[in-house]
Amino acid sequence: MRLLPKGSTGALLPVLALAPAAVSLLLVCALGLRLYMSHYFISPVLRASSCDAILSSGRYLDDPSFAPKVWQPDGCALHPYDSLSASSDVLGPCFSPGDQLVFVGDSSARDIFASMLVMMDPGHYLEADKATVKKTYTVKGVNFIYYETFFYNSSLIMDNLRALVSNPSPNQSKTYVVIAGGWHFAQKIQNSTLAVESYGKNLQRLFDIVSDPAPGTIARTYFVPPTLPHFALLKQDDPLNNKQQTYSGMLKYMDRVFAHGAIFDRNKATVLYAPVFNQIGGANHLGLYSLNGTDYSDRGRFLQANILFNHMCNQRVLVEASKSSAINATRMAGTCCVHYAPISGSAWIWLAILQIIGLGAVLLLFVPATRRSVGAPSLWTVPLLTVLVSTLAATYVFFSERSQIFSKQTLFYDQEKLYTLAQISIFVGILSLRRTDTLGFSNLQLGAPLVHELKGLCLTALIIIETCGYDRVPESFTGELLARVFFTCYAAAEVYSYTGKYTGLAAAQIRYKNRPQGFWSALVAATPLRYLVMTLLHLFLLPALIAIALGTPGKAPSAFDALARLAPISAKLLFWSLFVALAVPAVYATTSAVVRAGASSQVAIATQFAVLLGLGTLGFIFRHIVVSGAPTKASTDYPRAMILTLGNITHHQYHSVLEDYWVLFVAVMAAWSPVAQDLTRSANGLPTTPPDSPKKPSRVSPPAWSLALVIFPLLALADYLAIALPFKLTNLNSSTYIKSFSDYSTSFYARHLTYRGASYTPTVHATLCLLGLAVYVLLRLRIIALGTTRPPPYMRVYVMVSSAAYELAVLRTHVIVVTATGASALLSLIPTGSLAPISVLGPITTPATIMDRVGAIPGLAAIRFVSWINIVLVWGAAFALSKACAVGWDMLLQTEYYGTRSESEYIELEELKSNEE
Repeated sequence: MRLLPKGSTGALLPVLALAPAAVSLLLVCALGLRLYMSHYFISPVLRASSCDAILSSGRYLDDPSFAPKVWQPDGCALHPYDSLSASSDVLGPCFSPGDQLVFVGDSSARDIFASMLVMMDPGHYLEADKATVKKTYTVKGVNFIYYETFFYNSSLIMDNLRALVSNPSPNQSKTYVVIAGGWHFAQKIQNSTLAVESYGKNLQRLFDIVSDPAPGTIARTYFVPPTLPHFALLKQDDPLNNKQQTYSGMLKYMDRVFAHGAIFDRNKATVLYAPVFNQIGGANHLGLYSLNGTDYSDRGRFLQANILFNHMCNQRVLVEASKSSAINATRMAGTCCVHYAPISGSAWIWLAILQIIGLGAVLLLFVPATRRSVGAPSLWTVPLLTVLVSTLAATYVFFSERSQIFSKQTLFYDQEKLYTLAQISIFVGILSLRRTDTLGFSNLQLGAPLVHELKGLCLTALIIIETCGYDRVPESFTGELLARVFFTCYAAAEVYSYTGKYTGLAAAQIRYKNRPQGFWSALVAATPLRYLVMTLLHLFLLPALIAIALGTPGKAPSAFDALARLAPISAKLLFWSLFVALAVPAVYATTSAVVRAGASSQVAIATQFAVLLGLGTLGFIFRHIVVSGAPTKASTDYPRAMILTLGNITHHQYHSVLEDYWVLFVAVMAAWSPVAQDLTRSANGLPTTPPDSPKKPSRVSPPAWSLALVIFPLLALADYLAIALPFKLTNLNSSTYIKSFSDYSTSFYARHLTYRGASYTPTVHATLCLLGLAVYVLLRLRIIALGTTRPPPYMRVYVMVSSAAYELAVLRTHVIVVTATGASALLSLIPTGSLAPISVLGPITTPATIMDRVGAIPGLAAIRFVSWINIVLVWGAAFALSKACAVGWDMLLQTEYYGTRSESEYIELEELKSNEE
């Protein structure tokens, strides 16, 4: 007699053995492509050893655009100090009272000065022009000093700089110097050769001063070359050819001085070259320039300031954020200029200890059933490989999150990619329709393939939304809403599946323990302890290994909340697994008492649901009290909720259990319905209803090709309408970001932020999720299954995804979209590419005067193709690891589920089946 499904053992070991090999192959392919394309990108050594690469080059991910805003350095994501989530204290950990930021130069330096000052204090808005900018400001004890010089020849400025480099600060304060400008050399000096010579001579005098500071004086000096104007916006009577020659000469001169690198003198390491600022503008980026064509608009100015703040502050902000228990704006949401510590020795020890404990516990629980089902050879192989592959997954998570080995791409809303992935998922789902012998609905229970299909569909949709950044759009709540709905629906399917299996096991165990009469005996008999412990090990092992590998920073009010921050789905399923485990014996004990009192079966079943409802209400009240009484309220990204912080106000933080509590409770109730009769029959000493009910013919959907004939034209029409209907007028205001940077702190804007998603309460969320689940099930069972008596079809691709759904749900925020520990970036196994594409297939984004200074990739088409290859690699590695971790647990749990049934039980079930037929 077979206790495990046919073929399960044969399919298990190849997956366990080959999945790590598949991941390794994907990583080797990515490495090979990286090496092949290395001449297009910054050296990985430079990127890994320092953050100077962000000063060298970058490009816009949302290019081509009139006014792009998503800047991507090579290999990392910027922390958004200039974003809507920035608060007035976000830069606090970077600077101390007494620190100085000194700016020297013309309007280019003044623009950077004003932008950094405003970002340091969002409530203090300055117009970046000569009329309103003062020479000195002090913000929170930090001094901002601007020295205006057009030709770098002011004796007063030279004397002040000599004083800076000669007099160490008594309180160990830091001084940063930013030198920027050069426009006036091209504007005032008509002879290009003379202009370049004067430019180089004057700058050399300045470098002689700042490049040799005394210890404890200047911490770092940044040199920004002249900002290239938008030549089409200049006055037509200006000698444009002369200006272009002068600019080209000045830039080539500085390239020779800095040897085309970011460091002027590595031995002294005090002057850093920042040519990246010339790549911010471009021939097709008219919206990034002011009306005079010589300076950047607000968006360009604040991007310059953001790059400098990333270079100055990221490491300090990360260190301080690791000490904070609150999820707020001080968390490090970028990956540039961050140096992570390696896995500690104690972490390796704990990983080894946890492996030994997990392996021992699994073997101890697995031994009795294994000998009857899979045989001795698999006894050691399955648990050992399962634990080892989980450790491999945790190690991969560490290198993805806490190292610069893999590139990180700034996460932003990519509408084109979202629509494409959605259409691909629909197309693949239709093509994968296959018929099975399992009914969609029978004996008040949804068929297992239908539940698995729902899990895979919801998780796939969630990953698509997160990969495309649709849930990170500040101007809209739709993406976040959809992400939360799909996340809750997936969790509901998981809880439904677990409740059905656990209660079925409990009913069978009660039956074969001869109806225990006492209250405590009933409690013990209705608890499949080994299955429960195996499930808890499954939920706990992978997040625990990840937590040990990462050394998750910050303190949480409780261990449960720490788990909820790292893996919200683990905390959610852990809570409901324990809830079901406590509810089953309590309900059975009550049912036994009611039956002994002579109540009918209908009364006993009604009693079960009444007790279950009471336990659910008590659980909600208890959890709500625990959360409300915590010293720091437990808040997690749910699944990666948008965190908008303005001053001390933070919006849209969701608890991993309370937010969708009643949706998952309804899932428990729905799964309980077919078991209620079994528990009542067990209390009466009657045979239980077999878990696999007799199969009867069911109506199914029309052939896949006929559905495709309808769906594909519909998708094509939807794509056409999405492109043809919207009509957006370009904003010609020079301030293309918002009206003014001061709007960050105005009371009106603060009130406006509170309305974003405020109406989407837990009640609305629960109603939407329940309606969505009901509509899907009804459509799946009633409309698609129409017009035939053959067995129903299921989308096998989503059933396959569901086979590793839990592990994929845990790993997705670590190895696909890196967000679980604070960052907000898309993992890239291929270099993200920081250089401008040049091709007839796309517009030239780099000004013509510096096209000979930077590398180039052949076209936007090539960049997009590489980005799609990266998605295949990242998703493939994530699924392969998830499948490798899941397949062993699937076998162990199935062995425990089927192995606990004796041979006499199966004979009884077969006899009952024959009688009913």
